[in-house]
Amino acid sequence: MQAIAMRLLDAMHHAVWPRILAGLTIMALLGSFHEVVRGGVQQGETRRVATAAHADRVWRCQALRVLHAGDGCLLRLNAPALPQLENIAIVPLADQMRR
Repeated sequence: MQAIAMRLLDAMHHAVWPRILAGLTIMALLGSFHEVVRGGVQQGETRRVATAAHADRVWRCQALRVLHAGDGCLLRLNAPALPQLENIAIVPLADQMRR
């Protein structure tokens, strides 16, 4: 019985466990690094698409300007976006007056 316990203790103190722990730590760090890089690449792609779409809209506004139809086009294009109203509960005016 003591021989088995001694072998178990020797196995625990052997250099295998620190290597396994180091390997798992390295794999976790590499996984985290991969997620960060992938997020950065996705953000860059989104920014590139948005920039290309904006450049296309500016080109169209300038083309309309030549035809005198797009005088306020660039002003509307660069105006701040309206707030999103998706999460706002809309209550009819009649219901508000009853309260």
